[in-house]
Amino acid sequence: MPFVNENISIQNREDFGLDEINKKYPFINQAWTIDHERKIFLTKYWEGHDMGSDTDLSVWLFYWRGEVCQFTKKIIEYKKVAEEHYSSTQKILDIQIPEKYHNDKENFLIDMVDAIQVSQEIGIFSKMTQYDLTVDLSEVQ
Repeated sequence: MPFVNENISIQNREDFGLDEINKKYPFINQAWTIDHERKIFLTKYWEGHDMGSDTDLSVWLFYWRGEVCQFTKKIIEYKKVAEEHYSSTQKILDIQIPEKYHNDKENFLIDMVDAIQVSQEIGIFSKMTQYDLTVDLSEVQ
């Protein structure tokens, strides 16, 4: 099953132990981008607008193989190409991939970028019919 944008259900909260995760990462977001079959999700944790700051930085949580990984994402460029068609160049900053996944880092990053692509920045609220995304991973170790 591919990634989809949807609201987080009560059953999802139980299945993924979100109340426990919220103790460390108290994310307010009630929606996410999820691949149910592979049990992978992405949700926005913080963005500058949350603190009254206009910034191109946001912090995300990526849940992969039972681990939560936090990362910062910077929007380098975001533009409207045509009606409901947008283009974005982004850079991943400050990511700590769990050490036990370093041998599978490539698949981790592929899944993370796929989830970012599907989320289209605003998840369930997106009306985009096309989203061209370029992600710079040069700072990922």
